[in-house]
Amino acid sequence: MELLDFSLSSYFIFKITILRYTIDHKLQSKVIICMEKNQKSVIIIGAGMAGLCAGNYLKQNGYKTTIFESHYLPGGLCTSWRRGDITFDGCIHWLPGSAKFSKLHNYWSEVVNMNHFTFIDHDYHQIIEDESGNQVTFFCDKDRLKIEFLRVSPEDKNIINAFISAIEVCIKADLVLPINKSNFFTDKLFLIKNFKLLNVLADWSMSARNFSKKFKHPLLQKAILSFYYPDCSLVFILLTLAWLHKKNAGYPVGGSLNFAQKIANQYLADGGEIRYRTKVASILTRENRAIGVTVNNGDSFYADYIISAADAHSTLFRLLNGNFLDNYWQNLFKNSLLYPSLILLSITVNRSMNTEPHHLKLFLTKSIQVDPMTQINDIYINIYNYDPALAPMGTTVISLMIPTLNFTFWNDLRKHDRIQYKNEKNLLAEKIIEVLDKKFGNVKNLVSVVDVATPATIKRYTNNWQGSFAGWQLTPQENKSVYLKKNNLDKLENFYMTGQWVEIGGGLFHCLLSSRSVAETLCKKDKKKFKTRNLTT
Repeated sequence: MELLDFSLSSYFIFKITILRYTIDHKLQSKVIICMEKNQKSVIIIGAGMAGLCAGNYLKQNGYKTTIFESHYLPGGLCTSWRRGDITFDGCIHWLPGSAKFSKLHNYWSEVVNMNHFTFIDHDYHQIIEDESGNQVTFFCDKDRLKIEFLRVSPEDKNIINAFISAIEVCIKADLVLPINKSNFFTDKLFLIKNFKLLNVLADWSMSARNFSKKFKHPLLQKAILSFYYPDCSLVFILLTLAWLHKKNAGYPVGGSLNFAQKIANQYLADGGEIRYRTKVASILTRENRAIGVTVNNGDSFYADYIISAADAHSTLFRLLNGNFLDNYWQNLFKNSLLYPSLILLSITVNRSMNTEPHHLKLFLTKSIQVDPMTQINDIYINIYNYDPALAPMGTTVISLMIPTLNFTFWNDLRKHDRIQYKNEKNLLAEKIIEVLDKKFGNVKNLVSVVDVATPATIKRYTNNWQGSFAGWQLTPQENKSVYLKKNNLDKLENFYMTGQWVEIGGGLFHCLLSSRSVAETLCKKDKKKFKTRNLTT
């Protein structure tokens, strides 16, 4: 049944009809009815960061919104979990837009009061240590970074100077692309203001793997290669270092779920609705138009617009059953590089580790077999000695994000052999703890809590395809198309998508910006002036 604008007499006829259908036991659908004149309704699939941000913007602009979430908590991948009095975090290491002067900060302030958070800006992003104990530090300040790189390798002076110069251009530029991609005037101004930035992005359009080969010193090669993923675009590294230099990518004390929960609370305070433990089974369509959703218990809900903030594969192939696919989305799934899945190993050590580095990329003297397809030669160690909210005084949380290419192995093992699944997790944890004990000393005997989340865990809690944690990687091949991403389907009206699977490169700020764009698109379609507010001032 479609939503209607109706007169007073029509209203009573409509109410009687609804009552008759409700009495009929064969009716298995529910109808969301907008009683306010001209108020349109929106169903949002997923209460992750993108769904919450979309809900916030739409509520600000007078829409009736309902978010359907399969989990019992908001945030999706932006989450934390408790083990007794310990909090293990699964997402935010740094948040672009933490600085009050930035445009991204203003956007975040439209969905949450940023004064509710204390942000920590580190002196360095991470330390790289090779197998022989040699170290190089990725300082956040670009001048200190230059000095550090030259200390390690004076013979690489030319490429180091060029690299720092590229960072400087990014520092001076506007690092937020125009949100409304249909606004040609805004795009034109962006091109004029950021001409030098666009030249840098074009000149430095290469993978970290290829750029690392330009250095003569093996330690700097390792540093560039291991900053993120080897096949990621160097552009990602340049932009990240620019944000860090400007102290515009801080860590929010309290962790990821705390951040997501406050955005959810703001959405609820504005009158939004979240239906937890309600998994969407399908998106309902009629005559090439999205009209509602069906949930797992068989109930159906209808609205004027449907927005999926779930992963693109689940949305297009499960919820829409592969219908309405256009060439753009088919090519994206065929040709774009997916972020790998992760094993997130978290431990609690009953000792203070305040003198240890907070972020350390450690190259191993002996590789570790993670699963039949994955062997690692380095580990990224995150020592939460900077967030007192996660563990009691005198204890320290350590976490490691270990990429794996074998989602199927972990997912099938959990389904069919829980005992072996547990054994594999314990075995990996033992190997990593041995490495930590050897590196830092006094770790193995002081471990009190061990938690291992696998790709099967990510799939179970988020439904993300292949257990991926962020969607599409920003590779050199994607640099040219990053601004051409779209959030709809050519053959399906009143349907939109938002989140990390719509934008290239991942990150919470992409969830924010893509959701703002969707809300602005709906307002334009309904001939409404798009409105925002600033909750921080």
